[in-house]
Parts: sequence; C-alpha cells; structure tokens
Amino acid sequence: AMQAFHSDEAMHMLSRLPVSTSSPVGVPEPTPLTLSFRQFRAELVQEGYWKRSAWREAATLAPCIALFVAGTLLAQRHALIATFLLAIGSTASGWLAHDYVHGRGRWCALMRPFGALTNGHSSSWWSNKHNLHHARTNEVGVDEDIMSDPFFFLWAPDPARDVQWRKYQHLYIAPVYSILFALWRFNSLKTVATSRLWR
Repeated sequence: AMQAFHSDEAMHMLSRLPVSTSSPVGVPEPTPLTLSFRQFRAELVQEGYWKRSAWREAATLAPCIALFVAGTLLAQRHALIATFLLAIGSTASGWLAHDYVHGRGRWCALMRPFGALTNGHSSSWWSNKHNLHHARTNEVGVDEDIMSDPFFFLWAPDPARDVQWRKYQHLYIAPVYSILFALWRFNSLKTVATSRLWR
C-alpha cells in the first residue's frame, strides 16, 4: 500500500529518514514467495518496464479519444452507433483514469483530471473514493464500491436488513448497474458542492 499511494519522489524522501536499529515486534519474516516477487519486480524495474514511453502513452490514449471523437461526430445521424461508441469510450477512459490515479510521476499527475474530463466526475471525488477503496477494501460502510444495498447485495445481508426482492437480483442486475454511472455523477456533484471545490 505504501508504494501504491506515494510517488517516487515521496518514496525517495523516505531514504532521508532515520532507520530503526531493531525490527518491529510481531512482524513475520517475508515468505519465499514475497522475496521472489520483490526480486522479480526489481528485475522489471531494471529492464525499464516502469519507464514511461511517449509512443506507448499515445497508443493507449488514441483509441479512447478516437471513440469519443467518432461518437460525437455520429451523434446527429446515427444516435445508436454514437451511443455505443461513447459508452465504450467512457468505460475505456474510466480504466485509463484509474491507472492515472494510481500512477506516479509527472505524466500521471498531469493526466489525473482525464477521467473527470471524459466522464464528468470530480477528480477529487474519484481519487478519494478510489484510494479509500484500496485502503479499506470491501469494508462495509466505508468502501463506496460495495454500497449497493438494498437494491443489490454482494453477499447475504444480516436478516434484519434483508429485503424480499433480493432473490430476484440476478434478473435486475443490468438496470441497477447502469444506474451506477448516474449515482457516481450525483456523488461527485455532492462532493463538489459540500467541499466547495469550485473555489
């Protein structure tokens, strides 16, 4: 989690802090699998897999932007095709924005608003929501990614909170999940309003 939430610059700053002379109590030794993974990651870093490449970034962004451009150009004459292209573009840009929020370095910092621009979300709301999801994954009442009840339950709820229609949720999952995009926009606008992010 430390590396996932901090930039290379922040990780470098850690090297300037004093180093403890004793190990923390109760922390188990790394397993052979963990040590093997660390070695594998170090090899990938050494081979340049973590270095940004301008042509790879362009090749990743181009299809997403092309979907938005094509969908926009076709909107007046071929609404159904345009809707399909814009939906795929929106989904693709969401995953790219996800990677930019997790990414480190100047490029990712520059591209963090990409999801807000292409999907209409507040980048502050998205970043906070998503970082909280990774810091406290699937924690009931905290992780917004699993707050879908009483419409859709990801596991059997406490009997006191159960609803009669839960047994039919496999039939109505598609419409419920399609509402998720509208709910995210509502939550995003609510965050902008309550936090006064326009200032």
